[in-house]
Amino acid sequence: RFFGVLVSLCLMMVLTVIFSIAANAETTGKCGDNITWEISGTTLIISGEGEMYDYEPTPLLPITYVVPWSDERIKFVRFEGSITRIGNHAFDGCVVLESIVFDCKTIKEIGELALHGFSALENVCVDDNNSMYSSLNGVLYSKNKDKLIYYPFKKTETEFIIPNTVKTIGMCAITLCESLNSIVIPDGVETIEDCAFICNAVREFNIPASVKNIGMDVFYEDNPVIEAINVDENNTAYSSVDGVLYNKNKTELVEYPRGRKDSFYAVPEGVEIIIANFFNASLKTIYIPKSVKELGEWTNLFTLEKILYPGTEEEYCKINNYVYAQNMEFNYKESKKITATVNNVYQEGRVLISVNFDKVEKECKMWAAVYDLSGKLVKIFDEDIKIDTENKDITFNAGEEYKGYDVKVMFWEESMTPIINSLCGKIEAGL
Repeated sequence: RFFGVLVSLCLMMVLTVIFSIAANAETTGKCGDNITWEISGTTLIISGEGEMYDYEPTPLLPITYVVPWSDERIKFVRFEGSITRIGNHAFDGCVVLESIVFDCKTIKEIGELALHGFSALENVCVDDNNSMYSSLNGVLYSKNKDKLIYYPFKKTETEFIIPNTVKTIGMCAITLCESLNSIVIPDGVETIEDCAFICNAVREFNIPASVKNIGMDVFYEDNPVIEAINVDENNTAYSSVDGVLYNKNKTELVEYPRGRKDSFYAVPEGVEIIIANFFNASLKTIYIPKSVKELGEWTNLFTLEKILYPGTEEEYCKINNYVYAQNMEFNYKESKKITATVNNVYQEGRVLISVNFDKVEKECKMWAAVYDLSGKLVKIFDEDIKIDTENKDITFNAGEEYKGYDVKVMFWEESMTPIINSLCGKIEAGL
């Protein structure tokens, strides 16, 4: 289903500058058994009674829309009369459409992706007497505002606080809104439908305790900046670990943010199903434990440089929907055991990490990431170190401004095989 939505949305939005539409000389016509349309200047007027026809874009490039009014002149749309349903893809190709006004109080259904496919829409306005829909500040909701249906692409706000009446966030509700960099989901939201947040500027999502159902590709695999999906600890259906989304008991890995900066990720022991798509430019290596029994149908692992698996190749191939990366390492075992804890920041700004090793004389790369109190990555430190049993303490210069922040440390062998990836605690006050 996701790829159907992806084709419909991305081809409509991203390729609008190159689509081909035969020039439509007509200015009037039928769009339903008892419905007519008319273009007056830059306004499309749809009037009559009953249901509109459904429309679909052609599946091949260059994209061509079959709606009769697919026209770059149309900036405004009005509905008049007793129309009960708006057809699927009703406004595909109307790339400069700015406002839609539902003058009809009789509209009961809006077809699939009827309000998607144009990049200039700023406002949706619904008649106060409509029994099924309402609008608030140009955003479309169900009548009692318990469902968010559509947030216009061209709205200029940088933050959208979803009303606390909303219980469901609809499919593709917030689509490629360039200005938005923050979306606040209130406690009370229970369902987030497929592809709800197709956003390319929001770095972090916070899921409240009330959410019970999260659909497929909710956070959109093509969001290049999302770094964390955090879940309220009181949520009974979902959980998160270091910004990665899991079900509550952590047997399913649901979503891995594309904007994470880690080049290595170890799937925790106990995970049985990996649903997440690992479309992440930074991620190179992943560790899959033997507890994993199934990969999602669209889980992307084949673009990774390496998969580490502690069992045999025969055991790996028993994973449902298994895939190979560019390099596979079977029977993988950690070459050494390392435990690390952050102790203090010295007055000169050095962070002291106490490390215990069980092997000696190993060149190693240390990578340390510092996160602020909200969990946002603020600094990365890279240092070359030499591991031996005499080297119990390692330091790196963090600075006084990082007091109280969390530190995550990773050690790499010369071959870039990860040794360990662990949260080490907080940078505390100086001595």
